[in-house]
Amino acid sequence: SEPFHNLKFNLNKAFGPRNQYSLSVNVSNILNDRREEFYDGYNTADKIYEAYSPARTYSVGFKYSF
Repeated sequence: SEPFHNLKFNLNKAFGPRNQYSLSVNVSNILNDRREEFYDGYNTADKIYEAYSPARTYSVGFKYSF
């Protein structure tokens, strides 16, 4: 199988008078890389037996602590 290049971004920021609020932003699979698995047979060229492109995902969160 080929390596899967999954670049992620995570940002967390606390704010407020006592840092009681927290905001987070996350992005996964920024490079939008494709996953491929290969079949390696004897005396044959490599054949792809599984290939898919995982979606890029986004998330935003808000937290209040008291």
